[in-house]
Amino acid sequence: MSVQVVPSRSRSMLTRRPVASESSPGASEASVKIAGKLRGIKDSLLMTSAPLGVSSDVNRSAPLAEQLRNRNSELKRMIAIVAMHLDDAWRNMLLSSLDRLLDSDDWDDGFDVPDLQSFSTLLRAIVYLHPTKRPGVGLSQRGTFLSAWRQESDRLVLEYLPEDEIRWVINRTIDGEKESGAGTSQIHRIPEVIAPYHPEPLFNDGI
Repeated sequence: MSVQVVPSRSRSMLTRRPVASESSPGASEASVKIAGKLRGIKDSLLMTSAPLGVSSDVNRSAPLAEQLRNRNSELKRMIAIVAMHLDDAWRNMLLSSLDRLLDSDDWDDGFDVPDLQSFSTLLRAIVYLHPTKRPGVGLSQRGTFLSAWRQESDRLVLEYLPEDEIRWVINRTIDGEKESGAGTSQIHRIPEVIAPYHPEPLFNDGI
């Protein structure tokens, strides 16, 4: 249950010096601007999602197809909120991914309905990290969203958790040596914690 999309080119946060999502003394004007934008996106998503059930509760007495259709509509409304921060390729990829992932004819009954807070974290991560390669997008069994970048035997997988947390797993071959790492970090820490594994070929175009 994942989709691959042809990437478009743009500049990635991983090619720049990472900045904290919250401003601190001495933070640059750009850092403050990014922090403010991310806070604004989070507030907008939470305000819009709260009336819909930000806890991701669903009417489990409704037919599965109805549950998935309603959740798909909620997630697409969240995309609409941040549309100004997404280029067309990202927006179209997310919309088509949701349609495929929430197709009731292809749904695994062992999976939970997708989590709204997880999707909020995914959207904010896209805006902050701005990868130039489009990942495959999927769902975990508990309803959290996943994205995966692969190049031959190398891979980077991110699982989006509530409250801006991301669980990450990376496998890289560097100078013929296989290296791997895993952890859970806040969005703004991702560039720093995966930097030792030189993720640029996975994350960025033309590397």
